This record gives sequence, structure tokens and C-alpha cells, in this order.
Amino acid sequence: MKDKISKNPFKPITDFFGRFNVVIFIVVVVVGLSGAILILSQILNIPYSDEILNSGKASTTFDESTIQRVNALQTSDSNTVIPTDTVTRINPFSN
Repeated sequence: MKDKISKNPFKPITDFFGRFNVVIFIVVVVVGLSGAILILSQILNIPYSDEILNSGKASTTFDESTIQRVNALQTSDSNTVIPTDTVTRINPFSN
């Protein structure tokens, strides 16, 4: 009887990846990060045009009640807040 030798046709490929798997991983990671950095730098270097800035998407008008509320705000220099007495506070952890 003839011995049938079942040779795996993918043996050279699996041996190659088994031997150089760390190198392949590092190369793939470096290429991926480099590509991501290049794409992000191109996106960040796109100049804005006046049409984009003045497209009117953001409303810059205020109604009268909003203006009154803004004018009613006080600065941090004014002492109009009356401090409350700390004796009247109840400690929830005391018996």
C-alpha cells in the first residue's frame, strides 16, 4: 500500500507567520498609527473659510429676558450674599 503523505499546502505560510509574528505586528501597528496621524494632521490643517464661519448656524441674537438676566448678574467683588449661620445646620452623623 502506498503511504499517502498529506502535505499541507499552507505550511510555508504558517511557518512564515509563526516565525515573524512579532515583527509583522509591530509593522502593522506603526503603519496604522502613521496613517492615522497623517489623516488627522490633514484634517486639522484645513483652513476655515468665511462662508463656514458666517453661515448663520449659531444664533447670536438674544431676547429681552436673556439680556435682563445677564445684566442682573453680579461680579465676584460684590458682597450681596448673606452668609448663613452654620449653627443651624444639622449634622446627620451625630446621635
